[in-house]
Amino acid sequence: MHSPNEPDSPVSDSSSDTPPAEDIQGQPILSDDNQYMDVSSFRDMSNTSAGKRRLPIGGSLGLGVNARDSKSRRREEIPTRRIAGGSGSVWLSSDMSNLRSQKEELVDNHLVERLRTADQVQFFLENGYVVIKQGFTKEKAAEWSKAIWVRLDMDPDDKSTWMRERIHMPWHKREPVATFAPKVWSAMEDLLGEDRIDEQASTWGDSFIVNLGTPEFEGDDKHVHPHDLDNWHVDGDFFVHYLDSPEQALLVIPLFSDIKPRGGGTYIAPEGIDLVAKYLVAHPEGVIPVPSKLAPSTTTYADPQDDPDTYAHREAVKKCAKFAEMTGEIGDVVLMHPLMLHSASKNHLREARIIINPPVALRKPFEFNRKDVNDFSLVELKTLKALGVDKLDFKPTTERRRLVPKSMTAKNAMLEEEKRRLALFNE
Repeated sequence: MHSPNEPDSPVSDSSSDTPPAEDIQGQPILSDDNQYMDVSSFRDMSNTSAGKRRLPIGGSLGLGVNARDSKSRRREEIPTRRIAGGSGSVWLSSDMSNLRSQKEELVDNHLVERLRTADQVQFFLENGYVVIKQGFTKEKAAEWSKAIWVRLDMDPDDKSTWMRERIHMPWHKREPVATFAPKVWSAMEDLLGEDRIDEQASTWGDSFIVNLGTPEFEGDDKHVHPHDLDNWHVDGDFFVHYLDSPEQALLVIPLFSDIKPRGGGTYIAPEGIDLVAKYLVAHPEGVIPVPSKLAPSTTTYADPQDDPDTYAHREAVKKCAKFAEMTGEIGDVVLMHPLMLHSASKNHLREARIIINPPVALRKPFEFNRKDVNDFSLVELKTLKALGVDKLDFKPTTERRRLVPKSMTAKNAMLEEEKRRLALFNE
C-alpha cells in the first residue's frame, strides 16, 4: 500500500513528476593529502544539543549583519565533510543555449566542479540544490529495478506498448537510506543537522516514477520552453504545509536510469523557493495542495481553487528567469530545498527515465529563531535567505495534520495488479 512517508505525487498534481539536480558530493571535506582542512574562515561548527552541522559555512554569504559579522567564529581545526563535484551530473540541453540569447539567466551547473568548499555551500544557499554523484551503486539500482517492466506490463523494446507518458508506481520494498546510500545519508545530515532527521520517516522504496515520453514530442526538432511546461509544483500532497513543516525537509531524487539532456529530466526554478517561502510565511494558518496551486487551509470556498488567495505555480514560474535541466547517471542523487519549484519535462529522446522521490522528515519542525546562528541548518539558512531575514519567529496558527492523497486509491489498485503480474512472471 502507499506509505504516507513516501508520497510519490507532488503537492499540486498526482499525475506529475518530481526530480531536480547539481553537483556537490557528501564525503568528508579533506584536503588532497587526506588531512583535515584548516577552516579558520568558517563559523563555529561545534556540536550542539539541537544537532550538529558538519558542512562549513563561508564568512560572507549575504545572510545579513548577524550572520556576516558574528564574533563567535574562531580558528579551529576539525573533521569536516568534503563536497566535491563530479562530471556528467547536470547538463544544460543544447536548446537551452537559445535561452541565453533571450537574456534569461541560467544556472551553469558545471562551474560547481571547479569551486572550493565554501563556494559550494554558497551555491546551495543561492540555488537550493546539490547532487551527490554515485550516491548508491549501480548494482543496487539494477537489483531494485530488475522487474520494473513486468510491473509496468510493457515491453522495453517496443514503444507501441508504452501507453502512458508518466507513471507513479507503488512500492513493494523499502530500506533505510543509511544502509542503501550511506554517502547520501551523510549529505542529508550535513544539510539538515545530525540527530535531527527522523530515520523511521526517511526510507527509500521501489516506488519508481517513470517518464516514457510521447510520440508527439519525440525528435530533435521538438522543444518546450520551461515557462511553457504545465507541471510546475512543490512536493508534499500528504500534509498541510507551513513554513516550518517537518514532514518533507528535503526533496530527494535518486536516479535509477541515466538521464541525458532532453531525456525527461526535471527542470527546476531556484528563484521559486523565494516565492513559495513568502507565501507560506504570509499564511501561518497553513496551506493545502490543490491542482497546480496552494490554497489557505482555512478557505471557505467549496472549491479551494476558486479562492482568490491561492498561489498558482504556473503563474509564479513566469516570474523566474533562472532554470536548469537535471540530468545524471544511475546512482546520482539530487538533494533539494523542500520548497523548490520544479516540473516534469518532455522526454524528447523517449529513453525510459526512472527515478524515485522519497521525502526526508525531521524529528521536529524547522526552527528559524535559534539563539545561536551557528545552530541553523543549511536548509534553514536558505529559507531565511529567501525571506531576506536573519531570524524569524514563525509559529503556525492551526494544528498540524496529515492529508490522504487522492492518488492513494489508484496506487493501491496498481499495487495489487503489479503483484498479480509478478506472481505470474515468477511461476
